[in-house]
Amino acid sequence: MTSDLELVRLCAERMGIKFRLRDEPGEPPMLFADYGSHDEIYDPLTDDAQCMALVKHFGIDLLCESRVGGDREWIAAHHISGAFADKDANRAVCMCVAGME
Repeated sequence: MTSDLELVRLCAERMGIKFRLRDEPGEPPMLFADYGSHDEIYDPLTDDAQCMALVKHFGIDLLCESRVGGDREWIAAHHISGAFADKDANRAVCMCVAGME
């Protein structure tokens, strides 16, 4: 299984974003996007705007299937990487982008 940090790293690479890893003792590791004039946390797993940028950039199809009892499953699909499903829409999108080569 791919770690969250690895999923985020692969998404940044696929988007062509320059990034740096912050891995300091006592702090969770995270990626920072380098935009020249400023750095910004890059985490499309938790940032809806960054996740939507992935959907729009790659033309990912995103479908929500509602289940009995209110549960939902999100399916992110792309012709290169295939389809990925998860209870979390952002994770499904990130898994789809990470699967592109």
